Amino acid sequence: MISSPTDYPPLDVEREWEKLKDAASDLEAQGLLELERLSSASLAALQRQLRRGEYHIFHFVGHGTFDEQSQDGVLLLESESGRGRSVSGRDLGTILYDHRSLRLALLNACEGARTSRSDPFAGVAHSLVQKRIPAVIAMQFEITDDAAITLAHAFYAALVDGYPVDAALAEARKAIFAQENDVEWGTPVLYLSAIDGRVFAVDRISEEELRQRQIETLLLAAQAAAATHDWDTAAEKYQAVLALEPGHTAATSGLGEIRQQRELSVLYDRGLKHYQAGRWQQATHYLQQVQRYDPAYRDVSTLLFTATREMARSLAEPAAPDQPQSRRWLWLAIPAFILLLVIAGLGSYIVFGPGGTPTDEAPIVVNPPTSTPTVTPGSSQARAVAGASSEDDTATPTPTATPSPTVGVVSTGPKPGIGPLSFCLPGEFNEPARRCTVARTTFNRPVTTIYVSWTWENVEPGMVFRREWIRNGVVEKETTTSLQAANWDFDDGASEYTFLQFNPGLGAGNWTVRFSLDGDLVQTGTFTIQ
Repeated sequence: MISSPTDYPPLDVEREWEKLKDAASDLEAQGLLELERLSSASLAALQRQLRRGEYHIFHFVGHGTFDEQSQDGVLLLESESGRGRSVSGRDLGTILYDHRSLRLALLNACEGARTSRSDPFAGVAHSLVQKRIPAVIAMQFEITDDAAITLAHAFYAALVDGYPVDAALAEARKAIFAQENDVEWGTPVLYLSAIDGRVFAVDRISEEELRQRQIETLLLAAQAAAATHDWDTAAEKYQAVLALEPGHTAATSGLGEIRQQRELSVLYDRGLKHYQAGRWQQATHYLQQVQRYDPAYRDVSTLLFTATREMARSLAEPAAPDQPQSRRWLWLAIPAFILLLVIAGLGSYIVFGPGGTPTDEAPIVVNPPTSTPTVTPGSSQARAVAGASSEDDTATPTPTATPSPTVGVVSTGPKPGIGPLSFCLPGEFNEPARRCTVARTTFNRPVTTIYVSWTWENVEPGMVFRREWIRNGVVEKETTTSLQAANWDFDDGASEYTFLQFNPGLGAGNWTVRFSLDGDLVQTGTFTIQ
């Protein structure tokens, strides 16, 4: 419980919570301790929370004082309106005493351990002990943040190691003293009703069981982060699981989902940008890729429907003028065309005579307009796939008659791609030109760095650039970024050389490198480390 009433000097509640989380973070990661925070710091909220589960420790952070008039200590909790409410140890104990699993209360509040001169059993800590709380730790004086963090971490760590509560507090005091703090180590005071200080029965567990608990805790944290789209935190937790258990199915699947969600987010943002600018063809291109991966992604279906409809409408407008107006011009154009033919025929007869043709001029040939080929996004004509047969790379689409524009038919420009990959050692790389001077296919161990260079072909900023490094059929490394000209040395899609450094370590075997743009595989390369 963290209490900061609105009518008292404010506490930085979030910072206090983060401090406590930091102090117990390694114990939580091992599945040895679990912290739960009350939604509000009121007695009613505390009662509701105690009904919902079994708790072993009540940890309070907030204001405390000693009422000179009543000669009793109080904690400042919050009322339902958020204002301060003075709660005595006797009142707090009434809520806590019959929660049978509760074994300890730790009060991080000023003067929580102070007693009355006339009544040695007055005060918050004394009152809680009288309410049959086995152990209470309270502060005699105000304690600094650093000392409070050290106290919480060392005390809880000693408890989970099986120390009695009195010995655990002694360890915490020594930890405060070791931080070159020779004053505050005496601030925390223990009030104990148990005979030997063993208020917890901590069962020692095997290393394997501990590892499984850690994995379970990390998975829950990863899933919670993914549910709020906090992909960085989720990826960190999944990677921690894989460090404990390489190949863990759920963690591997979770990382794959995160990579896909990141790619979808980039594609969606690019499609939305084109959509908002009224560039319907480009918007359709990116939104179709998002829908292909996840038809239910955000509002992609609605955006795609509107984009394809507007694209079809814009393509159809030149071919569908106002009908009455077109008919009027048609009736005017036909007589004029006949008249021109008659005049041209008479002129030819007068100048050249019957059947005559000029011998010093070539006849005029008018070719009928050819139809524009159409390409459907996602077809074999709409993407260049590295490693495909020569037919795929060189075949020219056969022009076909173009019907009136329909939804889903997109005319594409030059296809984005990547030129052939060249691999070399650092001494074989030309830094100013950003290219390998030789193209290796074999490297001998030990090799720590390999350069790979290529050229861009019709790329543009914002494209999703994915690199996969595969050894003997297993993906060793995978990276996805959004292309930016400042980082990747390209200018308006021009063919310029760029490069990457790759550190394979001692990974001997057959390597395959695959590069993709916006989800389409555009280039592959291979080499061997022997």
